[in-house]
Amino acid sequence: MLKYTDLSNKKIQMQANNNESNTIIHILKQIPLLKELNEKDHQEIIKRITLEYYPKNYIIFNEGDEGDAFYIIKKGVVRIFHKKETLEEDIEVSILGDNDFFGEMALISEQPRNASAQT
Repeated sequence: MLKYTDLSNKKIQMQANNNESNTIIHILKQIPLLKELNEKDHQEIIKRITLEYYPKNYIIFNEGDEGDAFYIIKKGVVRIFHKKETLEEDIEVSILGDNDFFGEMALISEQPRNASAQT
């Protein structure tokens, strides 16, 4: 499953307009796993996108969770991090913004999430 993420708190099936569709296709072509697909395949992926809205500081998933989707950020910021019980602060891996993607390894691996994601 692919989730196109706008960081508020709603969930709807996405009906992409041409501009959004072109943006998503451009992003899909940057993902090694998906870049070799043809336009028809990309359109099939877009049909299966769920638009989700998350509030500020929302944990999208935790390290160790089962990976069942990957995400494209439509608008907002997501922090990827490792939570360390013995440290006062988390270990930040990355800060992602508009049109970035994350969690794509969930599509090819049966391994649990290797980091946490928070808006």
